[in-house]
Amino acid sequence: MDWTPGVEGEEVDVVARAPGIGKFVARFIDWVAQLGISYDNVQIIGVSLGSHISGWTGRSCKNKVAYITGINNFEHFKTISCT
Repeated sequence: MDWTPGVEGEEVDVVARAPGIGKFVARFIDWVAQLGISYDNVQIIGVSLGSHISGWTGRSCKNKVAYITGINNFEHFKTISCT
């Protein structure tokens, strides 16, 4: 799910919206589950702040999902010189 529209603005504002975004995605997963998809077949993957949103999503689903994976890409550390 592309939640790009929810991340426009200052970083602090985006972080504050993370739980709400997670709840929104959870409602989508719950709706899909009502159509017959098992929560055992759902994996939520997030990168960077998306990892936190993945956690909020899993916490907000009506049932437990199979997997929640958070990936930190360390993009902010690429400019650090170790020499």
